[in-house]
Amino acid sequence: MSELKECSKCGKIKSFKEFNKRTNSKDGLMGDCRICHNKRCKKYYKTLRGMIVGIYNSQTFHSKRRNHTLQDYTSEELINHAVEKTNIIEMYTNWVKSGYNSNLKPSFDRLDDYKPYTLDNLQLITWGENNKKGYEDRKNGINNKQSKAVIGVHKGSGDVVEFYSTHEASRQLNICNSNISKSCKGKIKSVGGYIWSYKEPENTAL
Repeated sequence: MSELKECSKCGKIKSFKEFNKRTNSKDGLMGDCRICHNKRCKKYYKTLRGMIVGIYNSQTFHSKRRNHTLQDYTSEELINHAVEKTNIIEMYTNWVKSGYNSNLKPSFDRLDDYKPYTLDNLQLITWGENNKKGYEDRKNGINNKQSKAVIGVHKGSGDVVEFYSTHEASRQLNICNSNISKSCKGKIKSVGGYIWSYKEPENTAL
């Protein structure tokens, strides 16, 4: 039979499996159940402080995933910087008034997307603007990290062309994107008069 515990928030008696673990507590569990804990977290991350802490945690996650050095500032320093150096309070107020529209949520974008998070490499924009900027940067070849660059060698002249993605090569040369990928993988010899291969990625880890 499962062991039972009373949730400190809702007062309901629930099984241990309905509580998150907490190593420094007597029973090894959180005081509130998962449902109440999630509600508390959602409420916190909608506050100004909680929203900035959430941004900081996201930066940490993405830095680790990219093998970049971690931020050179703490979450508290990011909060102070945002409040003192940017218009985040006005932007946050607009986000709340919108009913927490995700496109209007404040977001920090790196000015140089190939460098890690530092306070002098941040600009405050909405999440919608950040998302749109990322798409436009990839489309225009400014940020190519999420695309595989391709190189084509013309079978006749030997001329070499390079594009930041198979999609860009397809748009520029009016040839089939999927066939470029097949040529890169050696499944077909050439497409549009070019023999294709993926460009060796540069090491951008800092």
